[in-house]
Amino acid sequence: MPHLSAEDLANRFLSSIERGDLASAMDCITPDAVLWHNGTRKSVSRDENLEVLRGFVARSVTREYHDRRVQEFPGGFILQHNLVATAADGYVLEASACLVCRTTNGRITWLEEYFDWSDLPEWFARTQPQLEAAGLAWPSAWSSDAESRPTGGEIRSN
Repeated sequence: MPHLSAEDLANRFLSSIERGDLASAMDCITPDAVLWHNGTRKSVSRDENLEVLRGFVARSVTREYHDRRVQEFPGGFILQHNLVATAADGYVLEASACLVCRTTNGRITWLEEYFDWSDLPEWFARTQPQLEAAGLAWPSAWSSDAESRPTGGEIRSN
């Protein structure tokens, strides 16, 4: 993958997820990257996060990331966006989110995702049939025995 600017990397990552092209989304992330989600307060590997994305794609018929705003800082970027995902029954999930990413050589090495999880229980309940039809289950990485957020996730400016 060619070296991308922070904005190009952020847009490639989200656009890949919108299309359901998870191979391209994973190309944006280094194999040894750590991803953390505020709703679970768990850190996961890139491959474990791929389970999460597979479930998200299976649960949604459309995924759109609107109002993308990227702020670059030395060694990474902050990405704010509004997610609109539609389930097979027409239910729409809307969530504003913020990703804090560290990067090396145009790829994400660390990702923290922040958003309000209050609408997820209904989303999960309504979309469980799609998840099961795809032969997927709740990601094991999000179980209670998964590793907590590691230290060193602070962003420092020079």
